[in-house]
Amino acid sequence: MRAWIARQYAKRIVNVNVNIIAAGAMAIGIMYAVMFWIHRLKIDVHIADQLQVNVKFVNIALSFIIDLVADLAVYYLLHWYANHVPSRFGGGGKLVNPEYSDLSFMQDATKVQLERMVLAPILYSIAGGLQWVLMKGHMHPPAAAAIGFAAGILTTRTLHTFYMLWEGRRRRAKFLLEASGAAKVAK
Repeated sequence: MRAWIARQYAKRIVNVNVNIIAAGAMAIGIMYAVMFWIHRLKIDVHIADQLQVNVKFVNIALSFIIDLVADLAVYYLLHWYANHVPSRFGGGGKLVNPEYSDLSFMQDATKVQLERMVLAPILYSIAGGLQWVLMKGHMHPPAAAAIGFAAGILTTRTLHTFYMLWEGRRRRAKFLLEASGAAKVAK
């Protein structure tokens, strides 16, 4: 069973989604903990008073910044491990996704991040909008933020998966065409 899970995780579409969801979940946990203390220590109220804005806007802005930083840091680490780790650190050295072998770690991980950036307006509209609605209904701000971000992540993971399926087919066809051309030249 463990070998089967490892083989599935080695597939790019699986590990990218698992890594993004794991990074998102960990970022939500980190964001919740930081927002808990910001709210508990009334730092959000102090910032709102200083800026003369509604405290709900401060909570949304802070949760966005904290989530973004935590998510990126965790994702880059997980992506490196899943797709670029040297064999001496546990990577098998076997290319499960050879159509992506032309990309370095930074190109590959940043490509995924750019794709996510395109989806960011959807993610943050859902996350912020739902957070706002839940806080207006008197939900505790950290819980409202966690629920909003979870809904946004679920929606954008679905959209990104459809794009990755399309792109994977396109890259595979190109890779196979180039490989068959190289084989003909070698004969």
